[in-house]
Parts: sequence; structure tokens; C-alpha cells
Amino acid sequence: MEEVKKQTNPYLQAFVILLPSILALVATSATNVCQPNIAGYFGATQYEANTVITSYIIANGIMLPTTGFLAKVFGKKMFFMYCITFFCLGALFCILARDLHMLILARIFQGIGGGCILPLCQAMLLDIFPDKKGLAMALFGVAAMFAPLAGLTAIGAVLGFALFLVGTVILLGAYLANRFW
Repeated sequence: MEEVKKQTNPYLQAFVILLPSILALVATSATNVCQPNIAGYFGATQYEANTVITSYIIANGIMLPTTGFLAKVFGKKMFFMYCITFFCLGALFCILARDLHMLILARIFQGIGGGCILPLCQAMLLDIFPDKKGLAMALFGVAAMFAPLAGLTAIGAVLGFALFLVGTVILLGAYLANRFW
């Protein structure tokens, strides 16, 4: 008897893939709003607190060129899952950070996962919509434009480490959805 492959709605797949991408983009811009609170919480100067943002961006940028190679080694979907896990663990470590140095290391860890999520998202969207490449990139573009706006608004409402907690919970849901889709 032939095995029938269950078809999943491609827009649902796209949403599940875009969710971690949105949170990775939010993580890039949201800490800008929290910078004075981070400095005050850890008793650091604005310059020292800015290192939290810089460390994430540097780790993110270092991982971008390695994404293609690592996706070939592990497979796109599996590597995407690894990246979500790294990003989630980085957010968890941010919650548990006791001093500024620990927060910076946690943001580096988070940036390692977040740096690969965006290119993988684009590649996976192109796989989902092979004959509609414009639609795939339009969905990514909407998410990329929406994420910083929504992130900064959400951070304005919920300042502090709640960002990392909320992001961790949402990414865990996206991880499980990707795992079983």
C-alpha cells in the first residue's frame, strides 16, 4: 500500500518559519530601548551597556557567511532547529545573567543562533514556494519590516528582562511546530 504524504498548508509553514525570524530581528533592535535600564540594573555606564548590543550584532554578523556551509552539513531544517535552540538558550541565559559580563556572553550565544535564522528562513521560504519566489520574499519582507516596529512597541510596554522570557516561550512554540510539521 502506498504511503500518502500529508499536505500541510504552505502559509502555515511560512508562518512557523517566519516566527523565529521575527524574534531574531526583534532581538536586534529591542535592546536599544532597554539600554538605559540595562545600564541602571547592572550599575554600568551607557558605553558598557552598549556592549550588550554590539556583541549580539558581531556574533550575528560572523554567523551569516557560515550559514550556507552549515546548512549543507546538517540540512536546512535540522540546522534551523539548532539555531532556534541556540537563540532560545541565549535568551534563557540573558534572563539568568547576574552581571553585565554574563549578559554579554549570553547575547553572543544568542547572536550565534540568530545570525543563521534569517538566511535559513529565506531559503526555506523559497523551498515552500518554489514557483512563487516573489511571494516568498514578500512574506519575508513584511516580517522584516514588521519585526522592529512590533518589537520596539512591545519593549516600550514591557521593559526589562521580560523580553527574553517572552521570546523564549514563543521560540519554544516555534521549535515544537517546526519539529512536528
